[in-house]
Amino acid sequence: MLHNKTAEERAIIKLFETPDETGLNIKTEMYYYDIPEETVLPSSKSKSKSKEYDDDYYSYSSSTSMRSIAVVAIPLLNKNNFTNFIKDIYYKSNPKVMKAGKGFSFIKKSNTLIVWNAEKVFFCMLPYRSYYSSSKGKYSTSELKKIIKTLAHPLPSSKNILSNSKILNGLGFDSDITYVFNSNAWSSMPWLFEEINREDAIKDTTILNSELFKDNYSFSYINFENGKIVFTGNQFYGEKLANIITPIFNVKPSTKLANILYQTPVTSYLNYAFDLSEVHKFIDKTFNYSMDTLLIDYIRESQDNVFNTDSLIVRYNAEIDTIDFIVNGPDESLYETDMSTITDSGTVYSDEAEAEYDAYDYGYEDDDKAKYEHETLNWYQLDSLEERQDTLYEMIDNRKDTLAKELYKSFNINGDDFWHIFKGEFIVLYHAMTTMDKKYKVYEMDEEFNYVEVEKTKKIPMPLFSFALTIKSDSLFNKYLGILIKKGIIKKEKNRYMVVIGEMNQYIWVNESICILTNDNNFNPQKHTSATTKSDYEIVNYERIINHQSGAYIEIGKILGSSVQFTEDKEAAEVLEILAKYFDEIVYVTEFDKNANVATKTDVLFNDDKKNSINSIYEMINEMYVHFEKK
Repeated sequence: MLHNKTAEERAIIKLFETPDETGLNIKTEMYYYDIPEETVLPSSKSKSKSKEYDDDYYSYSSSTSMRSIAVVAIPLLNKNNFTNFIKDIYYKSNPKVMKAGKGFSFIKKSNTLIVWNAEKVFFCMLPYRSYYSSSKGKYSTSELKKIIKTLAHPLPSSKNILSNSKILNGLGFDSDITYVFNSNAWSSMPWLFEEINREDAIKDTTILNSELFKDNYSFSYINFENGKIVFTGNQFYGEKLANIITPIFNVKPSTKLANILYQTPVTSYLNYAFDLSEVHKFIDKTFNYSMDTLLIDYIRESQDNVFNTDSLIVRYNAEIDTIDFIVNGPDESLYETDMSTITDSGTVYSDEAEAEYDAYDYGYEDDDKAKYEHETLNWYQLDSLEERQDTLYEMIDNRKDTLAKELYKSFNINGDDFWHIFKGEFIVLYHAMTTMDKKYKVYEMDEEFNYVEVEKTKKIPMPLFSFALTIKSDSLFNKYLGILIKKGIIKKEKNRYMVVIGEMNQYIWVNESICILTNDNNFNPQKHTSATTKSDYEIVNYERIINHQSGAYIEIGKILGSSVQFTEDKEAAEVLEILAKYFDEIVYVTEFDKNANVATKTDVLFNDDKKNSINSIYEMINEMYVHFEKK
């Protein structure tokens, strides 16, 4: 079979079917790393501010970012086999193997440089160079020699990264994949922090500087085990960054907050803890800000739909709709069929069309051309109407800004109080998926062939959740709870409060200095307070929450499976069905040690715990491929 293939095809098949014949030793450790271009080619001036024409994007751009040479290093089994293999890969370009001295050979193809000797090979991706730059998009022979020398010869021990005990110990961790990030590189870019500290929002310019990332290292590991993939991470902080992070994040959720797991059955949760008072200190010292301004902006965004009911805004929007009707004609809803499709599992999906289109869509790429060919309006009239629309949109924005300020002022709120209401720890609980009715309007023809506005309803998926926080100051919390009641934003309902605003009802429960916001009408944390027995799920996750700074438990298989019925796209639903067959749970935790270093661990669990996760992933991808290929 291979004799009928091209050299390139034979090489690729050989790589996947008999990899040892390529000369590559892919069954042992391989390495990927970046080398800053300026350390190898100082004359390249990575931080140059000169403008170059970008041939890929046909635009001028200013290069100020750090450019790097990406390297993949792989051990070799046989140098001659690898040489023949790489010649076959590039046979179309008639590759020429060049000698680089001391047993090294190399091939240069476009931005790819491949360097090898009898023991190892380096695959390098060089930074892009524009054809319109001074180098004409090429690397000179002397530059290639410098790059090869850097790759082929070890650095002096004083400059070798392995002289750093933290990095050496990190690389020594037993894992299938290891990633090391040395943020000291950021410390060598003072100009980056100079740009940040020029911003008006910065109050103290001594905090965010190059010293902040000195002696910081991050290590990430991936292990493919039977029934799960384990992601492990360790972050070691230098003194300056540790002094900022430790007081903020080296805390754990209280037992009082974790008790919510005993109060309601949930399938998944996410918890997080930080000291809000320490966040306040850091922000107040570092930035120029106003909590009042931030809260006004929040009201402006969160109440946008409510503000649309204002009489002035209604009038402005009506005029905008009138202009749209004059210029574009009415919006038509496409004919909705009763046709439906069924997935392999029997789930029914509607095939009704929901797209909308312009009745007078001319399809011109040039909008100005369409103006001159409009059926009823001349270009002057169209320009005037467009200018009026722009003015109306600006008037709507200004009106909403005014309404947000007036609403905030009416609350009699002191912005800085919000730093002291809550502790800074919370849990998000996922209950289940449901649907809610959402109304929308379209234009349709009536019996007399006149366009009329019709209100319709469609069901959209909505997750049921609860969001629980620990109250720090009961007096401040009750003060603002009373303001919300007085303003009619919430109202009392027996042993809870209902949030009046919004498209879906939400409820507030307050119990023993715990505030719970939920959109699940059936949720009642008081139902389970008298329970004498606790499930294994509750006990394990309770201990997991109180012993870690943050964490998550997600029953991903159940969530994917239950989401199928709410997915309108048939192919997307079929993908979810396949994924749900393989995935079980995701468990994530983060904790600080005594030196404020952080350890993270994420377990992605599969339903088949006797099979290696690599094989499960392969079977899952293969099932998707076969499933959709049959179509």
